[in-house]
Amino acid sequence: MVLSSKVSTILHVARSPRWPTQRVGRRLPRNAVLAAAVALAVLFDKTRSEAHVPASSPASSASYRLFKEVCIPLAALCIGIPCRQIDSLRTPAQLAIYFGAQTGMLLFAKVVISSAVVSEELGLRGLPGAFLLTALHQVTCFVLFGSAFVISWATPWPYRPKPLTKLSDVYRILLFSAAFAANIGLNNFSFQFLPLSMNLIIRSCLPIATAVVQVLAHPGKIAAKGHARHSQEILCMLAGVACAALATVAQSQAQKGKTQSSDTILIGVLVCVISIFAGALNMVLACELGTSMQLNSTDMTFYMGLPSALMLLVPSFTMSHPSWPGQPSMTDFEVHCKVFELAPGVLGLGLLLGVFASAYNVTQYAMVQSLTATYTTFAGNFNKATAIVISLAVGLEELPEGVWGSVMLLATLGNIGSFTVYSMLQLKQ
Repeated sequence: MVLSSKVSTILHVARSPRWPTQRVGRRLPRNAVLAAAVALAVLFDKTRSEAHVPASSPASSASYRLFKEVCIPLAALCIGIPCRQIDSLRTPAQLAIYFGAQTGMLLFAKVVISSAVVSEELGLRGLPGAFLLTALHQVTCFVLFGSAFVISWATPWPYRPKPLTKLSDVYRILLFSAAFAANIGLNNFSFQFLPLSMNLIIRSCLPIATAVVQVLAHPGKIAAKGHARHSQEILCMLAGVACAALATVAQSQAQKGKTQSSDTILIGVLVCVISIFAGALNMVLACELGTSMQLNSTDMTFYMGLPSALMLLVPSFTMSHPSWPGQPSMTDFEVHCKVFELAPGVLGLGLLLGVFASAYNVTQYAMVQSLTATYTTFAGNFNKATAIVISLAVGLEELPEGVWGSVMLLATLGNIGSFTVYSMLQLKQ
């Protein structure tokens, strides 16, 4: 009854305003977006409880932990979405929305992939089928956006994605889709091997990967920089990578003698490093598609849905990998079949993550196009630092014990700080 009353209230709020006379997808009305955010939060709460996401104590403590996990990202979204309608506050509002979307996605993805209880008796936790899970997210995205487009055709404000008129446009979309599939698929795969903080430390090195990709794409840019600023940027990069390496050593040393071996940590690090270079290519291509093809973030997210899903199906059905501790290696398809048999609610939680992922992709590409790829990575580093703090505060993970905990904390601060300074130097150009 409580859930029904919440949904009725949400639908009443969503129906109240008329949509503005402009293309759907350029700017959603404020109340509709807030209503959708609240609806997703309600569904998240319901599906999460059905999936038995673990808590350290009874139901009241589980609800309090859920509140701690989502309150900061949700507050940022609730502040940023209305403020985006004010021209003087548009950039700060975009940063707030990006913070809420990215931080919430990181915490939610870690819960789904690593923490949701599949079987208490067998000790199975999480959904270690990252490639197929990401493919399902992209199919969900394609269906959601396609349905919205079709529905809009029956209204006075029809929306049609910008058509791809040239074969070269199709090739660009396919390359963009491949970069996205490698970025998100490998990043989600690394969650099986790495703590969230370790993943975020490595992902904070995205500026150096972005710089490498941008230089390869536009070699003339490096020659246009002054020698002093170029040296400062290199120093920041080296310091950031050194701190990331130190944090990796601290985490692997702390895992000695535990269930998760240091070899597992190193596998996760390698996978995550590959994903950040794919992510850098994805960001640079998003900027290029916006300028050369005049695609907005909605069109890009829609067009890459099916191609990236099809690409991710190949490793989902063919690549066998470690699943749960004490269980044999499985493909992603076998993992999902087992989860469907033991705990269908966890799959529901994974599909709900796809809805959030669709909104996040639009937000990220809108940031890249309206600002720059460098500015977006700068904002992302702040988001990652905050996500680490939240994950530690809510008990999603813990620092290593003893001296390695202090080493990892200092290395994390040094890593994020170094790449933040690097991004600030980039923004001064």
